[in-house]
Amino acid sequence: SLYDQAIEAWYKALTLQPDNPVIYLNMGIALFFIGKIEEAIEHYRKAVQFKENYAEATYRLGQALALRGDFRETYNLFHKTIKNDSGNASAYYIWSVTLFIDGQTSKAIKKLEKAIEIDFDNAHYHHQLAEMLLEPSASRDIDRAKKEFKIAHQLNPNYPIPTIERRYRDQPDF
Repeated sequence: SLYDQAIEAWYKALTLQPDNPVIYLNMGIALFFIGKIEEAIEHYRKAVQFKENYAEATYRLGQALALRGDFRETYNLFHKTIKNDSGNASAYYIWSVTLFIDGQTSKAIKKLEKAIEIDFDNAHYHHQLAEMLLEPSASRDIDRAKKEFKIAHQLNPNYPIPTIERRYRDQPDF
């Protein structure tokens, strides 16, 4: 595959420049995309080791650790990423998803709102926010969810506008 070819090329590059954080980052990305999460984590850690405030490597490391369920370290890494790159909407987005998975819906919503503030034209962010707003732990803010679904659809017509009332009509806590 192309990822395997890229990994081979990055290994060769490491023999020439074994302390280059960009090589470790790109190697980690390629490994991540072929499902070798643990190896990707090792390479992201090396990138951060060689360049401490490397926002992209810190973000990618946090993303990989979140998949592994290491939420505490993930939160610290996302905080560090944002400190070094406050305009990183993707970091806020992944941070929000991690918080959501960890059952912290209200905090997840706040991080996702920040991602939207940075990148308003990202339809996926609006759609995800609408989905989070419909969760019982978010008090099912249906009116706001409807607005977010509409924005997502306006930005990208591939995002449908669901019939929310029908979706929750038969559930007792609606």
